Amino acid sequence: DNPLIVHIEERADLYKIAAKVPEKAEKICASYRSQFAIRSITMTLESYGIGPRECLAAYKAFGGDVVGKVTENPYVLCLPEVGVPFDRVETIADNLPHRPNDSYRIKAGIEHILRHNLYVDGHTCIPRDKLLRVAAEFLNTNADTVDIMTDELCHENRLVSKVFADKEYVFLIQAFRDEKSISDRIKVLLNFPPAGHSALDSEIEKIEKADNISYAEKQKLAIKTAVNKGILILTGGPGTGKTTTLKGILRLFQSEGLDISLAAPTGRAAKRMTELTGKEAKTIHRLLEVEWDEHDRPTFKRNIRNPLECEALILDELSMVDISLFASLLN
Repeated sequence: DNPLIVHIEERADLYKIAAKVPEKAEKICASYRSQFAIRSITMTLESYGIGPRECLAAYKAFGGDVVGKVTENPYVLCLPEVGVPFDRVETIADNLPHRPNDSYRIKAGIEHILRHNLYVDGHTCIPRDKLLRVAAEFLNTNADTVDIMTDELCHENRLVSKVFADKEYVFLIQAFRDEKSISDRIKVLLNFPPAGHSALDSEIEKIEKADNISYAEKQKLAIKTAVNKGILILTGGPGTGKTTTLKGILRLFQSEGLDISLAAPTGRAAKRMTELTGKEAKTIHRLLEVEWDEHDRPTFKRNIRNPLECEALILDELSMVDISLFASLLN
């Protein structure tokens, strides 16, 4: 069914293998078929302006029918599994033998706007009225059409629409799940804080005497909150005493005999954290024991079924962490 051009010597070797280990010969033949299919698919897709890496990503995402899927709806290339930018797919669509249905373009354009606002501007959602206005202008269509396509995307579970304080917002499905997960986990941390410490003031005084420093009232409040409330966001501009406060929190945790982990989103930030505290800090990916799937997406060995063993976690440079990674960390 899948004739392949094989050198005579290679074919003879396959016959020898087949006689002894039929399963191994079948695996080799399957590999040949796969390579032949990928080569044929790549040649076709490249004629439409799709690069080799993108062809391979599309093949991994959609399998042997990728050419049919792309020629019917080239905007599937915008999906995260392939990651071709929307403006490039517009050019690819112009090179196809037949112009695809415009609904594909409008739906992909709506998702493109939401992704841009998430990854570039940091907005996990957009007010629906704003989305309709921006998308209509960007896609050169009308707001009613965008409204209908947005509803269809919600029915297809690609978008989520939620009302907060009488205003409707639209999310990408994964952004909504991540934000909901973050919210739920933070509620758990706030609802089940650690046992309070009545002797905190005297413990802080001991640290001040030992280190020959005097904490400001807000610094003392931050240290107490970190110990008593289970979750603390420590913020402030340069020179406001965040590092001194952090060291005080660490000293208190250490005096309690807690197992403490330190983490940051990048290797440079983790190194700086190590230098400031004198305790090893890891990148968040390393802390969660990252692995990569076939689409180069991260999966973590540490998760809700296999949580971190530390009793206290201090995370630096939180503003650099995206919602997906933060959701994984809280889980």
